[in-house]
Amino acid sequence: MPLEKIEGFERLSDFCQTFKLYRGRNQDEGEDPSIVGEFKGMFKIYPLPEDPSISAPPLQFRQLPSNSIEECLVRVYVIQATGLQPKDANGKCDPYVKITLGNKSINDHDNYLPCTLDPVFGKLFELSCSLPIEKDLRIQLYDYDMVTKDEKIGETVIDLENRFLSRYGACCGLPQSYCLSGVNRWRDQLKPSQLLVRLCERRFYRRPVYKQDRVFFRGHQYTAADL
Repeated sequence: MPLEKIEGFERLSDFCQTFKLYRGRNQDEGEDPSIVGEFKGMFKIYPLPEDPSISAPPLQFRQLPSNSIEECLVRVYVIQATGLQPKDANGKCDPYVKITLGNKSINDHDNYLPCTLDPVFGKLFELSCSLPIEKDLRIQLYDYDMVTKDEKIGETVIDLENRFLSRYGACCGLPQSYCLSGVNRWRDQLKPSQLLVRLCERRFYRRPVYKQDRVFFRGHQYTAADL
């Protein structure tokens, strides 16, 4: 199940929502509307007090990210698929992976897995992209066929921009070096201190104060012995 469908993650649209833009022309009844683009944004509507001496409601949009282009390395881990739709006469299919991101694509046609509906790929693919220009990661499975044209089995599209901007940490990755044991055991992309700073920025807390072997945060102190 994709992260976007897991309850509690707000479809990873907590920073902004995506609104489809449709072609402005009349269409025949029953015809699918033509989507020509997307608008990403967020609207907040709240009443103002009638008494001008009362303070206005607090601002809703703070700590906005930079609107510059972000160069990103995208790692796609394709582990396995289950219960694929049969495409061959023998009730099986010969699946392989095809990935598209912007004008870049990876076609793993030569490494198809023969006669299976539950393929185990266990592969890692890497691509680079520029957000938000290249935001849609398209992962497809195709059925290899020696004689006729390869047939698409299915696909999924991941909005990388939403994952990049979400406060739920939908970006994954490992640092170049990390500890497997001890008080410094950590394998996240960001250090705990960096994650704590992000939390303070989102909730408008005072930043933690570090002194020798302890840290003071929101009226409490923590030491290495507390870990």
